[in-house]
Amino acid sequence: MTDKGPLPDSDISRAEFVYRQVREGIRSGLYRPGQRLREAQLAEALNTSRTPVREAIRRLETDRLIEDVPGRGLAIAALDEAQVRELYQFRAALEGTAAELAALHASAFDIAALREILEQMRDAAAEAARAAALNRRLHHGICQAARNTFLSHAMAPLNDFMALLPGTTYQTPGRMADVLAEHEAIVTAIAQRAPAAAGAAMRAHIEAAGSFRLRMMFSPA
Repeated sequence: MTDKGPLPDSDISRAEFVYRQVREGIRSGLYRPGQRLREAQLAEALNTSRTPVREAIRRLETDRLIEDVPGRGLAIAALDEAQVRELYQFRAALEGTAAELAALHASAFDIAALREILEQMRDAAAEAARAAALNRRLHHGICQAARNTFLSHAMAPLNDFMALLPGTTYQTPGRMADVLAEHEAIVTAIAQRAPAAAGAAMRAHIEAAGSFRLRMMFSPA
């Protein structure tokens, strides 16, 4: 089987194209945790041969976004309780540092943008999916305001793993009101140029989110 058709971006290899498409599919929810992947179906869907698909899958396995499940074959990775706990611990450490740095380096424009997103979240309080999307924008904005390239690179794989978590904690009754208060504390500390307070507020926010996530995923109904 030969490769088919031109690539959308002629500067990348077919394996890189497949890798990016599957990774973006995980982030967007097109591919969900535990979902099986078949080389032939991916090759057909992405209009390419199975060779670049195999190369992309090897990279995604190295990234731990795809796993080989005994008796089932390749599937999108599904995190267990211990892994989810570790993920939120890592997230609290990274994003706490991002908030501290943002308090030192954010511009007036950055702070205004964060406040605007926070207002949009208040307006979307009854829409869990929209609020979750705005939440991601807010956290990304704080990371960008930190002005630290290495931190931004470290956040990229973390966001991939967050995409492996089902649903949103905003579906939990009462969580949205708490989130708005937590975000307000973070953004206020950044605006006041108070790095210690910003970092502490962010870590408390992530720890609370982790607790809700663990209950949502693993507590008996």
